[in-house]
Amino acid sequence: MVGQKVLALFVAVVGLIVGSMTLPTPSKQRDDAPLLFSHPLLLRALTGPSHTLMADWLWLQLGSVDETGAQDSYHVDLEALIRATRTIGALDERFTVPVLYTATYLATIPHDIEGAKELLDEAIARYPSSLNLIMTEVFLLATYSNHYDGLIAKRVKQAALLPGARRYGKINVEGWLEEFLVAARVAQNRRAQAIEDLRWLLKVTTDPKRKKIIAMHLKELEEANTTNNN
Repeated sequence: MVGQKVLALFVAVVGLIVGSMTLPTPSKQRDDAPLLFSHPLLLRALTGPSHTLMADWLWLQLGSVDETGAQDSYHVDLEALIRATRTIGALDERFTVPVLYTATYLATIPHDIEGAKELLDEAIARYPSSLNLIMTEVFLLATYSNHYDGLIAKRVKQAALLPGARRYGKINVEGWLEEFLVAARVAQNRRAQAIEDLRWLLKVTTDPKRKKIIAMHLKELEEANTTNNN
């Protein structure tokens, strides 16, 4: 066991040394950046146990293609940025910062919510227990699109089933889950589906205080739905 750990450490150190030897100079950094982010799965295989360290190193190189490298939020090489983010994600699916950054950038600056969604969907498929990835997609879709109430509901339910505290950074989003479920459905005039979603959430919620609040929201929504149908 000790020998395996030493070997893994040795490979990791070698990986970093090789990475530092291939580090582009500042004048060439932007031109050479695409080479760093090519063939992510092959790169992960070649770096072996050091693949997470390589992901960290590539994150530092992302500055050559993001807003820092472009020195302008509106002149970023989007293709290079997305390729870099995917490469880092393939190397270390638990290192979610690059995906969170790029997805948020795509949704807010070039208003490419589809590109942001695609990146987040890929990342969530690799790391389905990441509340940060899930809730970032929920926030972005709810804010910048009105066509994904089904996916928002799916992600909220996915978050509701995760063990432990529902913390998005330092924010507890436990109480936001039913709000997103209802808002997404009501926006599409699907109150009946919202009621069904809240009944599901009430069933899977174990905290007595949360169950009481969800039950109150459910009652209000059922009464509003009855009034609208009369």
